[in-house]
Amino acid sequence: MPTGKTHRAITIIATVAVSCAILATTLGVDATLYYAAGGAVGLVITPDADIDTKDSVEHKLLREIPLIGAAWYALWWPYARMFRHRGVSHWLVIGTLTRLLYLGFFATFAVLALRLDVVPGETWICPAVWGLGGLLVSDVLHTVVDTI
Repeated sequence: MPTGKTHRAITIIATVAVSCAILATTLGVDATLYYAAGGAVGLVITPDADIDTKDSVEHKLLREIPLIGAAWYALWWPYARMFRHRGVSHWLVIGTLTRLLYLGFFATFAVLALRLDVVPGETWICPAVWGLGGLLVSDVLHTVVDTI
C-alpha cells in the first residue's frame, strides 16, 4: 500500500505535467491555474479522508497550528465515520463527489449562518470545471495507485 508521501508526489507530478500541457495549448493561463488549484486541493482533500486516524500532514498541522489542526480533524471525523476506508470514498468520480457534497453541506451552513450573499453564476462555470478536473485526476491517480 502506498504511503501518503507517494500519493502526494504522484499528485504533484501529475498536476505539474497536466498544467504544463494545458498551458502549452491555446486554453490559456486561467484554465491552467484553475486546474492546478484543483490538483492542489487534491493534495489536501484525498480519498483517504475516510480514515479515522490522522496522517502525517494532520499531525504536523496539529503540532504547528493546533487550533487549525484540531478544526480540520473535527471537520473530517464524521466523514471518516460515514464511509468505510477504500469504500465509496475511493470510487472513481463518486468518491470525489461525496467529499464535495460533504464540504458543500458545511459551506452552505456557513453561508446561511453568516448571511453571505453568494450567487453562483456563469463566471463560476469555467473555474469549477477546470478545478474539478484537477481534483478528479488527483483522485483517480490515488485510487489507481492504491490498486497496484
